[in-house]
Amino acid sequence: MQWENENESSKDYDNGQKWFDMIADGAIRYGSDESFTLHCASPSFYTLVGYTPQELAERLQNSYLSLLDERDRNEYGRERHENIVFNQTMEKEYRLRHKDGKIIWMLEKGCWLQEDGQSLFSGFLVDITSAKEKQKEIEQNLERYKMVIEQTNDIVFEWDAKTDSLQFFTSWQKKFGYSPVTEQISQQDFSKLHIYPEDAEKLHRLLRFLQSGFSYQETEIRILKGKNAYIWCKVRASALYHANGQLQKVIGMIVDVDAEKRQSQKLMEKAERDALTGLYNKITTQNLIEDVLAGSHQQQLHAFFILDLDNFKQVNDTYGHLLGDALLTDIAKEIQALFRNSDIFGRIGGDEFIIFMKDIKKKEIALQKAQSVMQSVSQMVVDKKKPLPISCSIGLSFYPQHGEQFYALYQKADYALYRAKMQGKNQYTVYEDSIEDEMFGQLSAQYFSMITAQIDSEENTKILNSKLVEYVFRILYKSMDMEAAVNSILEIVGRQFDVSRAYIFENSEDNRFCNNTFEWCNEGISAEIDNLQRLAYGEDLDDYEEHFNHNNVFYCNDVRKLPPKQFAILDNQGIKAVLQCAIFDEGRFCGFVGFDDCEQNRYWTQEQVDTLSFIAEIVSTFLMKKRAQESEKRLVQDFRTLLDNQNSWVYVVDRESLRMLYINKKIMQDVPHACVGKPCYQVFSQRSTPCANCPALVLNEEKPNDMREIYNPFLQAWWMMDASLLSWQGQPAILLTCYDITEYKKA
Repeated sequence: MQWENENESSKDYDNGQKWFDMIADGAIRYGSDESFTLHCASPSFYTLVGYTPQELAERLQNSYLSLLDERDRNEYGRERHENIVFNQTMEKEYRLRHKDGKIIWMLEKGCWLQEDGQSLFSGFLVDITSAKEKQKEIEQNLERYKMVIEQTNDIVFEWDAKTDSLQFFTSWQKKFGYSPVTEQISQQDFSKLHIYPEDAEKLHRLLRFLQSGFSYQETEIRILKGKNAYIWCKVRASALYHANGQLQKVIGMIVDVDAEKRQSQKLMEKAERDALTGLYNKITTQNLIEDVLAGSHQQQLHAFFILDLDNFKQVNDTYGHLLGDALLTDIAKEIQALFRNSDIFGRIGGDEFIIFMKDIKKKEIALQKAQSVMQSVSQMVVDKKKPLPISCSIGLSFYPQHGEQFYALYQKADYALYRAKMQGKNQYTVYEDSIEDEMFGQLSAQYFSMITAQIDSEENTKILNSKLVEYVFRILYKSMDMEAAVNSILEIVGRQFDVSRAYIFENSEDNRFCNNTFEWCNEGISAEIDNLQRLAYGEDLDDYEEHFNHNNVFYCNDVRKLPPKQFAILDNQGIKAVLQCAIFDEGRFCGFVGFDDCEQNRYWTQEQVDTLSFIAEIVSTFLMKKRAQESEKRLVQDFRTLLDNQNSWVYVVDRESLRMLYINKKIMQDVPHACVGKPCYQVFSQRSTPCANCPALVLNEEKPNDMREIYNPFLQAWWMMDASLLSWQGQPAILLTCYDITEYKKA
């Protein structure tokens, strides 16, 4: 039954075998009888169905129809008999059953031919089983997805990029209460449709990204629900592209996240707000202002206010803190009502506020506003029966004249506030350069704002830098906990000078490495202490000691000027300017105290450098003393450990009374009743007076050592005793070492 068994057909097979093997999994030719009896078939066909020609003839009588799966036989037979049209190509998918019973999906292409008066169907077969199985898997998955989609409240959509049309697979109208726009999507002005106007650009941006090659995008927008309510939704979209990279379609989902978003906003707002007044807190106020400044240009004009209530401590002292808090809340509301919704208003301290007016036309507007604020505050009344005058002082700076960054504007406004306070309070002052000259060496702690963590003390005396030095000295002198004292001082000094970090590096004992042992960080500055351990002076820091000048100070207002290795270390910490003061111990470089600025390339005044250097010297002196004490303790501990591990009796006695100050582990094991405080002769010899032959009795400055043999009748043992003068915990003492030589004496 094989093709080559027929003379004419064998030629066809020989000529076409290679072609069939390339494009098909088998070739067949059968007659038009009821069972479609095979006339010939290619060898690959028999391989495909698992039969040999002899088996097919014996078992199925060469019936091709018998090879078909029972589910497809009737339809296949009917179509073939009803469509015997010669030379017309026909195509059919059906199932064959392999010899072992498994199903094989076939794609058949062929036509009816007329040969020697017979109607013969000639065709070739392609095995499409794997494709059919994949298709079935896809259909099953689609069915599952359909079931999931039908049960979800999310909106599933498909955007066809070619037709620019949108199709929804779940009901938009059921969710939002109206029919959606579905045509010319990319051309729509969403701000005039059902998208919240401020969110429209976010949706257009998502479409642009997908069109430009991004395979996935998501965004959060507000969509109109009903007539006038908007809900937060998350739009997730995945893009499908043609082989040429052109966008074909976008499939996505619209998820209702309104409840989660509003809860998150509540929590965020709570975190951003001052609990008492409801205004923005210190960190949020700074962040909001920095965001505005980041998007500003030189042609804009912004005003920066620092407002401080005058004599507010008297209100708390007179009426109590509860009423004081209520007054603060009322004042905050009154002042806030004077400004625009777009202005930024925050509480940064107990009775101190920042106001930022953005995009004003001229400075006079801010000055008029400052006057209105002062007038509004002065009209506040706490108690009509016992009126207490209330006023405020205001410092002003302007963008871009006085600075383009938050810190610069804040500092200039703070200087202006200082002058307003110094000139009698209840007034506003605009920053000018002459104010800064007055500040250095004179600025009282009562006029620093809460951002630098100083307190308005309401005292008239100025706390100069010398007072700060005195305060540091007192903390160190009186402290019982040196570690806590140093940490406290770093914070005090760091806040006083408004640095980003204050820290101490100490050298290893061999001076080859240094370690960051203390660190204080200002708000918003990340800690680096864990990353700065065991830095090698040679390998990592390139002879770091050489950077300190003859005053033992290393100062750099721009770290980019430093050698590459040192710049890399500082730049990785976000440092822009650095001031460090060397620590010396008996002329040996032992480390340094440092202050970093991560906000700007900072210029330190000579007074600031001198003050910080002196404070660093004080701190390092106490710290070195502490380290020396710790080293001595370790040495003593090591010495005691050494003595405890001796296989002999070792003890220390007071030089005058011979009372034991120390006994080693060997003695405690051999003489359980031995204890510190008792005389050695009482413990070891049961005597009331010193032993007559004791070497400790003959020691003096001219004879600091003595060794002799002694017999102890109480213990019935001979001892070789070695006695030496020494100082034990600051008092004259004698070290005695006793070796048991009884066995040698017996010999």
